[in-house]
Amino acid sequence: MTENANKKVLFITSRLFWPADSGRKVSLYYYCKGLKEQLGYDVYVYSFLEGGQKADEANSRPEFLEDVRVASPISSLIKVKNLISAAFNKHMPLQCALYQSEDNKAALRSFCATINPDVIIIDMIRFAPYIDALDDLGCPVVLDYDDLLSKRYLRQINEKGGNFLGNYAVQSPGIVGKLAANGVVGKVVLSIESARVREAEDWYARKSSAVLFVSPKEAQELDRRLDTNKCFSATVGAKIESLPQEPLAKKYDLGFVGNFNTSANQASLHYICNEILPLVPDLSFRVIGVCPKDIEESYRTLSQVSFSGRVKTISGELLKCKMMLCPFAYGSGIKTKVLEAMGMGLPVVTNSLGVEGLTCEPGVDLLVAETPQALASACEELLGDGGLRQSIGFAGQEYVRMNHDWKTSVNNLGRCLDYAMNVPNA
Repeated sequence: MTENANKKVLFITSRLFWPADSGRKVSLYYYCKGLKEQLGYDVYVYSFLEGGQKADEANSRPEFLEDVRVASPISSLIKVKNLISAAFNKHMPLQCALYQSEDNKAALRSFCATINPDVIIIDMIRFAPYIDALDDLGCPVVLDYDDLLSKRYLRQINEKGGNFLGNYAVQSPGIVGKLAANGVVGKVVLSIESARVREAEDWYARKSSAVLFVSPKEAQELDRRLDTNKCFSATVGAKIESLPQEPLAKKYDLGFVGNFNTSANQASLHYICNEILPLVPDLSFRVIGVCPKDIEESYRTLSQVSFSGRVKTISGELLKCKMMLCPFAYGSGIKTKVLEAMGMGLPVVTNSLGVEGLTCEPGVDLLVAETPQALASACEELLGDGGLRQSIGFAGQEYVRMNHDWKTSVNNLGRCLDYAMNVPNA
């Protein structure tokens, strides 16, 4: 038992994070597991739901959680009212407005009165305004930004626009989803949203006791922006899997993992299927993860592409592939899928966005290329050389072992909470 025994943390999360079948769910799962088992906190969760989740899934909560409360559903009428209000408030990001609810503010305050937490963590910028409902409780609040969303949006605009709501688009009023989707209007909305999100990142960071990122680079960037020292990083970890012995029967040449409800994963999939695969027509490509039917159907004519749909374990499906191909169209922070594949000893081909925030060595731990031609060539090089595949797989796994251990990550999260609880007047 650690010195934090009997201390309580309330984690306000953007989704139920079990099963841990996506990058953000993995982080939330291991953060909470480590808070309990490694740092000795009692962990309570107040969770909103992402698309496709049901409230009764909270009943199967992991044993390291003391209690889970599910947020009240926010009606389309309330969301529309919030959006109309936000339209006349240039300081409020649209996505923050969508998830504001007086019922949930009251429920949160009631939950806090019941458990009396020592510290509260709020997940993602879209839920940061809930800090206002907790102001007078005298409890320190940590904002877990994960990454700088405003920076990701700028890159998204410069790429091809896209839906700023990501996986939450399916929960939004129909007209909102249409406006936020790809196209001229979506790009304008995204541009406005990017500026508002940047302002909100700064505003709520100043109101918080501390801010958490996965990337130390982005933590330092916000500290410089605010002239503070309250930003911390708890990097993404990855499990180390037993390396398969070569030669090993593999069903697919290339694999790619993601939740394809999100525009970032959709953009990467589009890039792979339309720009890279035509250059390597003989290679099979496995798309692993939840995917909307319309997205899946749009690639049905490509015989080299197959879809797994929701799977019991990502690792089990990915290990059917000889390597992972995962160039990113846009994004920021550390890419969980890259680390997870490396932790399995699976060689990875990505672009510079895929290694942003990492200290791995391109050409040794994984292969990095920027153009479709160079990415296709890297795939062919790896697939044509079993020894190189094995060498990069081993090196990548050792990099993860040395630099992305969940125990170290949780200790860094603990440092962030210690700081927050010891800030004067927090």
